[in-house]
Amino acid sequence: MKILLVNQFPLVGSGSGVYVTNIAKSLEQKGHDVCIIIPENTTKIIKIDNVKIHPVFFTREEKIEGQLDFNFPCMDAHTRSSFLFRNMNELQVEQYEQAFRKAIEEEIHEFKPDVIHSRTHMG
Repeated sequence: MKILLVNQFPLVGSGSGVYVTNIAKSLEQKGHDVCIIIPENTTKIIKIDNVKIHPVFFTREEKIEGQLDFNFPCMDAHTRSSFLFRNMNELQVEQYEQAFRKAIEEEIHEFKPDVIHSRTHMG
C-alpha cells in the first residue's frame, strides 16, 4: 500500500515530527511505500530509509528556490520558527494553502497514494 503522510511541522524540532517519523518508519518496515509532505526552511532535511520526503520550503536564513517569503507557521514557537498561524495575513494563508495543495496534488499524480493521512494540531 502507498501511504502519503502530511504534517504541518518539520520532522525535527517538534513532537509531531517525531510522531510522523516513527509512523513512517513503522509503515515502511511493514512493507508499505511512504511519502511525507512537510514544511521546511532548510535543505538539510533528515533522511528516512526508503521514505520519500517532499518539503514545502519556507524562508529562514537559507535561500531556497520556490520558498514562500515567510517562515513556516506554528501554533506556539518551534525551534526553527516563531511565526504563528494567528499572525498570518490573508495572502500568507492563501500562499500556505496553495503550496500544500500543490505538493499534495503532485504526490497524488506521481506517488499515487492509496491512503492520505493528514495530522492536525489543535493548540
